[in-house]
Amino acid sequence: MKKQILLSFSILLLAFSAISAQEMPKTIAGGVVNGKAIRLPKPIYPPEVAASGIGGSVKIQVLIDEEGNVISAEAVSGNSILRPFAEQAARQAKFAPTKLAGQPVKVSGVIVYVFNVPGETAAEKTAMMGLGAVLSIAKVLPKKDWDPLPQEDIEDMPELREILKPLTTISKQTEIKDRIEILNRVSKELDGTLKGNDAWQFRFGKLFGDMMSDFIKYADNPDEDVDFPTVRTRLLKMNDMLLSAPKDFPPVLLTKFKEMSEIGKSEDFVSEENFLKLGNLVEEVFEIVAPDDDD
Repeated sequence: MKKQILLSFSILLLAFSAISAQEMPKTIAGGVVNGKAIRLPKPIYPPEVAASGIGGSVKIQVLIDEEGNVISAEAVSGNSILRPFAEQAARQAKFAPTKLAGQPVKVSGVIVYVFNVPGETAAEKTAMMGLGAVLSIAKVLPKKDWDPLPQEDIEDMPELREILKPLTTISKQTEIKDRIEILNRVSKELDGTLKGNDAWQFRFGKLFGDMMSDFIKYADNPDEDVDFPTVRTRLLKMNDMLLSAPKDFPPVLLTKFKEMSEIGKSEDFVSEENFLKLGNLVEEVFEIVAPDDDD
């Protein structure tokens, strides 16, 4: 009987060990792992990117092997321009090996890098361009997509407060023709008030917004064709305006807009490849001038 009990106990131990080995996770979740690194190199922050006011946080999903080395690193949030620099730094990080029940395991976690902008951000540097684009795009938005300009945005521009105040009267219930009338009146007053670099940015922003509006109108009425000749004309006008861009205009943005306007010069302007590239450039511009604060 005693031998049978010992044998049964031994079998149970072997079975339990086998089950434990099967259930032992090969990878565990580590959450944010910045504080667990024994080496965490800072990412490169190119001067031209910093000078453009591009910054913010970038989150990198990493997989750390049993020896504490990063074997994969992929950005999951943050500005697309900054992501490659953060990924490169994350791959060079080193961690102490993690053990579970005495066994080394892989760790899946997140490294967060923060790129602190020296001086004004890109959004602050291009506020007048953004305002011009918004006033143009707002003319073609359906009522359901209309979001009133927040009062705090107007408070951030005290010198233009009185001119911009009518924008706060526009709601989802405002007839589109009335909305357009208010937008045109505000735009005309700004054209006559803004000077120097602000005036250039505002007018360039309106032109950029007009180009965007051509696609918004198509998205709302897909049965109609995109007015390609008009889009091309706007891109060529943008190219002409870029020749007189202010010296302090963010260099990275300047490059993006030049790439955009070059598409307008292309012989195969209406090709799918060109419009995919144009769409990507527009998305990158918005990412720079209107970053998602939730990232």
